[in-house]
Amino acid sequence: MDLKTTSEQITFSFIIANYNSEKFIEEAIRSIINQTYDCWELIIVDDYSDDNSVAKIKSFLHDKRIRLICLNKNRGVGFASKIAINNARNDVIVVLDNDDKLHKNALNILKKAYDRYHKCGFIYTKMWICDENLEHCKVYNWIKPIYPPKTAIFFTPVAHLRSFRKSAYVKTSGYDIYEHETNDKDIIYKLEEVTDFKYIDVPLYYYRTHEKGLTQGKKQLISKIHCFMAKRKAHERRIKMEKNIPCYKLRYLFLYLKAILYLFKSKSKSINHSKGFNIFIRNIRLKIIDISLEIFIFIYGIIFNLIYKFKKLSKKNKG
Repeated sequence: MDLKTTSEQITFSFIIANYNSEKFIEEAIRSIINQTYDCWELIIVDDYSDDNSVAKIKSFLHDKRIRLICLNKNRGVGFASKIAINNARNDVIVVLDNDDKLHKNALNILKKAYDRYHKCGFIYTKMWICDENLEHCKVYNWIKPIYPPKTAIFFTPVAHLRSFRKSAYVKTSGYDIYEHETNDKDIIYKLEEVTDFKYIDVPLYYYRTHEKGLTQGKKQLISKIHCFMAKRKAHERRIKMEKNIPCYKLRYLFLYLKAILYLFKSKSKSINHSKGFNIFIRNIRLKIIDISLEIFIFIYGIIFNLIYKFKKLSKKNKG
């Protein structure tokens, strides 16, 4: 029976972008198979892994609800996610990272939420933060609801579990295929521009912390910088839209850059310098970076606002 023919049913498409996750991918897939609500499909896009993860995924393909798409070269998580959604057949997209897992009642709770909140195109929940073995789990209390005029761009309480209607996703430009570090944040900002969000105050997602995580460990600083760029793009989009959508004020961009700089300083101070001269040079370098960031955001603000005002004036004159 085609699940979409039953009006009372909401069907879900899980997407997993896999790359070299032989250690964790089986647990992620089993957490989907064990769901108490069974109207789902799973699309896994393998991003040219060179470990044994594809072989482990293939062991689940006897379940016809699970499909595997293998890329012929490494393209990044944004590209893999976009391919997965393009191949999704169901109503709601649910994002699962290849190293995490779901609570067995996750879909059942999401289904009830989508039944109740018809206008919401994006529903997210709380999650547990766990160690590499998914033990010693603690509820991550930073995830919160967003009340206007706050926005996900600066007030960023949106995390796992993330789900959204495909009908809302197609109104955006979709996943950025060139964004490898913070594609999750980028798509959240885009979806906030086209649909309502709903927060469910229940943890349904087990988030695994380990050094090889995409935005964890040594990659944290790079992730912060990419996140800033996603925020900047969202800020530009929302000004051009001229809609009543909560926008990211320029001073918040400056504060975010300062936070990145603080993180950079903290990491630099952790380095053991053997000579006082090295410390002197390091401090000068950090000061130059600090001043450069301030100048950059100041000039960026002036130029962008002038261009925006000029374009608005040109439209009035043509009218």
